[in-house]
Amino acid sequence: MSIEVTVPNLPESVSDATIAAWHKKPGDTVNKNDSLVDLETDKVVLEVTAPESGVLTEVLAEQGAIVLAGQVIGVLDTEKRAATVSSPSVASADVSAPTNADITPLSPSVRRLINENTLNPADIKGTGKKWAFDKIRCVRAYTKASGTYTACC
Repeated sequence: MSIEVTVPNLPESVSDATIAAWHKKPGDTVNKNDSLVDLETDKVVLEVTAPESGVLTEVLAEQGAIVLAGQVIGVLDTEKRAATVSSPSVASADVSAPTNADITPLSPSVRRLINENTLNPADIKGTGKKWAFDKIRCVRAYTKASGTYTACC
């Protein structure tokens, strides 16, 4: 089912708005209440959110366009989202911990230690929610790799 994304009612004494920025592009999957677009008026910047989960199929008003209250600016397809979610891929049931290559970017101090001491991030066991590792774990890994004792902090 297609749902129209419309410009919300604008504040009193404001007749139009300008599309400041689209946060999603056609083909992107969106969840309900995800920010789709920012509308700028003389007085405020309004955030238009997704009314339902789905796929943004069309952008009818590009960045910089002047729009009016109630105008359709995009189209969401809720069935495409449902089709993707309802057909999970059958993969192996073996779920292993992510490797350090899957981790978000390293902190500057950890990156420096890894580069200076030619450590391999994949060899350092991380902990926590995202399997991250910190400066202490890098120093311990260097100590093991070099066979020397180094004070940790």
